[in-house]
Amino acid sequence: MVDETVGTPRNSAPDVDHTYTPDEFIDLPSGLTFTRLLLLIVVVVVAVDYLVTGLPDGVIPYNYQFLVGIVYCLSAVVVLEKIYNRYDRARLELVSLSERTSDVVIVDEYEINGEQIDREFQSLLDKGFHPVVIVGGGVVGGAFVYGVMWGLDVFWAYPYHLTNYLYGAVHGLYYGPLAVGMYLIHRISNTYISDIDILAPDGLGGYRAMGDALVSIITYAIFLVTLDFIIISSISFLDNPIFRGVAMVIYAAMLGFFLLLTLYATIAIRRRLLDIQERKIDIMREYFNETETTFWRKQAEGINSEAEASEIMTMYTMFDHLNQMALWPLNLYSFAKLAISLGSSLFVFALDYGILSLPF
Repeated sequence: MVDETVGTPRNSAPDVDHTYTPDEFIDLPSGLTFTRLLLLIVVVVVAVDYLVTGLPDGVIPYNYQFLVGIVYCLSAVVVLEKIYNRYDRARLELVSLSERTSDVVIVDEYEINGEQIDREFQSLLDKGFHPVVIVGGGVVGGAFVYGVMWGLDVFWAYPYHLTNYLYGAVHGLYYGPLAVGMYLIHRISNTYISDIDILAPDGLGGYRAMGDALVSIITYAIFLVTLDFIIISSISFLDNPIFRGVAMVIYAAMLGFFLLLTLYATIAIRRRLLDIQERKIDIMREYFNETETTFWRKQAEGINSEAEASEIMTMYTMFDHLNQMALWPLNLYSFAKLAISLGSSLFVFALDYGILSLPF
């Protein structure tokens, strides 16, 4: 009989989070982290742009975009580290679960242990969040947005050259982490998930943390997309109708991308869990048949069969519990969190386009 309790204590995980990757590769003065360094750069760039250009007199939309742009840049820098932390917690949970179920091999062709998951997962994080990748993405993102603004002839009315470049740069910070995140979804749903912990209290075989991490990251993304929309839509106050259409298309594209990514990850993880559930049930059924055969043979021979009877009852309970698992990575709380985030973003969109209006 398979012992589902083998391994580290249930719900345990390695108790030490990995250091934020950029802080490992850059030797900064005491008290100055990579995140604080980026925040300092944002403040300095904005201050220089303000001292050189000032604020347009009496034109609220331009001031509005300038101020919200600052909020966006600061928020994006802080959120980047928070997303890393969510990735890292997912890594710890996967390693812990792999160790708890290490004595059970359900998916032979993709067998991988906790140490291998830990090493590969951390290697991917180190690549995606490497300071060279982050800064390089920032340079590319800044150049792209600056070129778009130049091509749309925005600078005659919005002359913040440095801030415009900075705005694009903070988007570029996410190029590496986003690529890693998409690849990790593939690895988690095809390789890292290799068994189901029947006794895990989350009702998802121990993988609820994956759904929680996914929703947290997408919620952060929706928050930044909403700020993006506020900034871009403010350009629509310029006497050029193309900006309003551009703002809507960009907002819809970014929001749609993250929602589709959430849907894909949810379906991929669920399909993997259902496949493992089916394989696990087949293994349990085979063992059940063997035990049942032994039980009836002993009964016929008048031999004590209490051990087999006990195993049959235990397996029946395990089978019933496993068969009733919903195996959806998003529970009601996670779904509500995602729905509120999406609803808030759409509410801002509706207000900006006059679809809704406030009563005051």
